[in-house]
Amino acid sequence: MNWRMVYFGLAGTMLYSAGLHAATMIEHVESEGETMKIWFQGAKMRMDSEGGYMLMDWEANKMYLVSPEEGMAMDMSHVMAAQPKGGENSGPRAVVSKVGDGPDIAGYDTVHYRISVGGEHCQDIYTSKKAYKDLDAEDLFDRMQKLADADMEEMDEWSTPCDYADQGLDFAELGFPMRTEYVESGEWDEVRKIVPDAGEPEGGFDVPAGLEVMDMSQMMQFMQRPPGNE
Repeated sequence: MNWRMVYFGLAGTMLYSAGLHAATMIEHVESEGETMKIWFQGAKMRMDSEGGYMLMDWEANKMYLVSPEEGMAMDMSHVMAAQPKGGENSGPRAVVSKVGDGPDIAGYDTVHYRISVGGEHCQDIYTSKKAYKDLDAEDLFDRMQKLADADMEEMDEWSTPCDYADQGLDFAELGFPMRTEYVESGEWDEVRKIVPDAGEPEGGFDVPAGLEVMDMSQMMQFMQRPPGNE
């Protein structure tokens, strides 16, 4: 399960969640030790990680990578503007095999599933139907899957079977992925906490005033400047 797609999709889902006012927070940890906190409020999302944070606004189709330390933000809104083509992906489909009960993760009972593509064991996922319900994720994975499918359309030439491990999975049936283990790399990621009424993060959901905002082209030009050339 590509957790980044989960959160991108979840931000879109929240846009259609009636009556949602307080922010929801998900705390997430990776095998390398990096911890992320993700807040959702209305159509907006903020994802904090080491060195900065990402802001997304699905209603305004805006996306920024913010680096307070460097005093700048990168405008990535072209990612939001790119619409999935919506066609059927031509790659192989994942096969899901139920293994049995999984561990308690962040206070949720989980079920362990094995994901294989073309006979190759790619992932182990541990899912929770209750977490899926608590996050009001009815439309989440449809949006997420469209983003994942569009991404694969661009990568078909370079893809391996396990790159398709997210294809064709029914998370309404499986539940929300609380932990994913990637067989080839040995890496994993896991939800540590879900807080439905967490309040806003410090700094909110907008680019801080006074930060220099560059688009991708401007950022590339900035990075290619000779040292000392301001």
